[in-house]
Amino acid sequence: MAIVQVIEGKTMWRYIMLILALGTLTACGLPHASGGRTSAQNAVKTYVEEDRDWGIPPPDRLRNTKLHEPTPTSIPSGKVIATPALRAMLSTDKKPILINVLQGKSIRTIPGSVWFNGAGVGGDFEDTTQQKLGEKLTTLTIDDKAKAMVFYCLNAECWLAYNAVLRAAQLGYTNLYWYRGGMHAWEAFKGALIPTEDNEW
Repeated sequence: MAIVQVIEGKTMWRYIMLILALGTLTACGLPHASGGRTSAQNAVKTYVEEDRDWGIPPPDRLRNTKLHEPTPTSIPSGKVIATPALRAMLSTDKKPILINVLQGKSIRTIPGSVWFNGAGVGGDFEDTTQQKLGEKLTTLTIDDKAKAMVFYCLNAECWLAYNAVLRAAQLGYTNLYWYRGGMHAWEAFKGALIPTEDNEW
């Protein structure tokens, strides 16, 4: 009875309005919170895609066809590097050389990258692409075969960077990394990408 008397009249209406207001705020907040979680989950899913295993064996020869299909999870003569490890490397004094080998006239790259447009095409280790890559890497590394280099392209369904690592290994370079997740994995976790024009490498 005492409680009823306290909330009678105007106090009663204020109490009801307060309850309604709180209910509205809660209802409005739920979709926003849920949406936030969904976005985070989607970002993690995209990021984890760089580790996806399609059960493909890693060849030691250049891939010449179907260059935009699922790739292996390992690579001969090189190491696969994921986004957290790459970010850690780039924050040190001994930064690796980043090399984007995606083909095109105008693409986006991770800041600080060199763009070798076409360096990841198929062919063989005696072709003109191999010779050209050898000349460029000699200049880029000041002929240091142990210089750390990270090759990447679009995502885990792009063979161009895989091919480029094999080419570099054939040239005698020993500290090679394949950033398998590429630009998609980098961007999924808010890594910056900048526009780059064809440099006629």
